[in-house]
Amino acid sequence: MPRFRKRPIVVEATRITEPMAIATPEGVMQARAGDWIITGIAGERYPCRHDIFVATYEPVDEEAVRALAADDPGTRRADDRENDSSRRLSGVALQICEDLEDECWGIRREVLDGVLDGDEALREIWRLLRSQMALVLDLLREAEQDAEGSV
Repeated sequence: MPRFRKRPIVVEATRITEPMAIATPEGVMQARAGDWIITGIAGERYPCRHDIFVATYEPVDEEAVRALAADDPGTRRADDRENDSSRRLSGVALQICEDLEDECWGIRREVLDGVLDGDEALREIWRLLRSQMALVLDLLREAEQDAEGSV
């Protein structure tokens, strides 16, 4: 697959402390506290998460160095908690999807091998879906409780 490197361009960016809506060429996007609002070379504005911003951009002048150094620790702790929770939620959701896919392939093999007929396979898939959805709902409830507890 061909690989590409971003052209070295200079952009203006400001870190925000409050959530806000940003009009972008793709439509309105929501920015969270701690995100950076980047102004591109054509004057377009768009939000960028702090971790992605730091991994993608480097300061080009003293003002930018100071802006990065002025990181709000309160915002960082909230961002870190949210990112940890999001990573955990994403990891578990991915595992649920992978398990479900594996189970469905197993059912398909049983149909092809003549172990299950079509109706039995559908009932088994329905049972799997219900059980996996119950796991997802429990996971979402837990994440919601975590979010309420961190406010």
